[in-house]
Amino acid sequence: MKKYRYYAVFNTVLLALVIVCFGTAMNAGLAGAADSEDDAGFFVNGQRYADRTSYLLSDAFRKAGGRCGFDRHRSGRSERMPDSGKHPSDCPAEWSTNLYEYQVDSLLIIPVWVHVIRRLDGVTGEVSDALVNSQIGVLNEDFRAIPGTAGQNGVDTGIQFRLAGISRYNDDCAFSDKSNECMKGMQKDPNRYLNLYTKYISGYLGYAFLPQTDAGQFYDGVYIDYRYFGRIPADAYPYDRGRSCTHEVGHYLGLLHPFEGGCVSCVKPDCYENSDFICDTNAQAEPLYGCLDADGASPESCDTPDPYTNYMNYTDDACMDRFTAEQAQRMRCALIHYRPLLAETSGGTSTDGRTPVYRFYSEQLQTHFYTVSENEKNTIIATFPDNVWRYEGGAWRVYAGTQTGTVPLHRFYSEHLKRHLFTIDENEKNTIIATFPVNVWRYEGIAWYVHAGQSDGTRPIHRFYSEQMRSHFFTIDENEKNAIISRFPEDVWRYEGIAYYAY
Repeated sequence: MKKYRYYAVFNTVLLALVIVCFGTAMNAGLAGAADSEDDAGFFVNGQRYADRTSYLLSDAFRKAGGRCGFDRHRSGRSERMPDSGKHPSDCPAEWSTNLYEYQVDSLLIIPVWVHVIRRLDGVTGEVSDALVNSQIGVLNEDFRAIPGTAGQNGVDTGIQFRLAGISRYNDDCAFSDKSNECMKGMQKDPNRYLNLYTKYISGYLGYAFLPQTDAGQFYDGVYIDYRYFGRIPADAYPYDRGRSCTHEVGHYLGLLHPFEGGCVSCVKPDCYENSDFICDTNAQAEPLYGCLDADGASPESCDTPDPYTNYMNYTDDACMDRFTAEQAQRMRCALIHYRPLLAETSGGTSTDGRTPVYRFYSEQLQTHFYTVSENEKNTIIATFPDNVWRYEGGAWRVYAGTQTGTVPLHRFYSEHLKRHLFTIDENEKNTIIATFPVNVWRYEGIAWYVHAGQSDGTRPIHRFYSEQMRSHFFTIDENEKNAIISRFPEDVWRYEGIAYYAY
């Protein structure tokens, strides 16, 4: 590194470096099924029903497993090892153990980005902002067991959701379930956002992917048929209370159906190795639709009452009202191990004291800006329009204060270049202070604390430098790093190695 070179910590546009692709392996429709509705009725696979509600209440819908397409989309991949966490064996895709270690002891907030996919006409498939907000409300009622709501009978999982943004698209191909690869490029960073898609899904109400096998993949997210999204959408009875989304988010956080495997042992510890890997949900012989039995009694199979009110069952929306304590623990375990960058506490800080580094991009300045300050982040969002500073979300996680094994990351600002400089190198920091006056590089203090070398759970932050822009670019994304190296010559972006390690 040149001793007296001007430094600036960010990048240019980065153009369209890593295009996200959405695979075809997730076709959610029934084979050959395409439903339609006209004055003559509602048609599925050539069968006529009086209306859509009649189909939803029919034996054909139930036999097709139309409540949830999760089983059709479960990955056959080997389990991905987590980026951080306690022990990967606590909640893998094949069992649960030590769930008591994941008691609800803090509030974890998941940012949600909703993608509303419509037909090219811009009308078919539209989901209003009001419905989007109502769905976030339902998720919070159900996951937080808020008193006075339909979810009050359940366990407060300590998991909460906040709406991070809404994107809308007019695209016939993406709207249809037959060609999911047409959705490429829509996904927000799946490591830092729950991507929630509304679109047309033939035959199912929704589907999702397990974190143990699919977290961070280009298709990772939750998919809900637009007709069953939100609170009381039109003509969606008996699936009109937003519980399809609650159910699928349960899968997204590592839960299975209580009827997995039928009548299997519910005796500890066997119940942690079969069915849904949860011991406080009774075994159930088969999917359960509707609500109570005709005589008003609770349904029963496997010699125990069926958990028909559980969100992970197939019952009507109005009958679902709870997660169990161990379901809450398994979901929190999955967040820690398989989605470690996803959840924040109310202040943005995770349960282990790590806080997100928020990233903005300026097209005018062709540079990024990074901060861990909630106030600074909120001020920029409130003050500047997107074409001046566009908020891009959390980049990675660091410590706001000193921790054992960490070093300070120092921040400078250049009024002349309109850029910041970050360095963990004490010699570099001291040289800049001794060499340059404050109107060239002004020392602003310690930005946050990081690891100088590899530590448990950390990942390298890669650094590039552009002589043309007099700017640095940092990324934790290996794909982005490799794309830059392969695409740009060194006189545009020169890879300078690992700057530090973070989470």
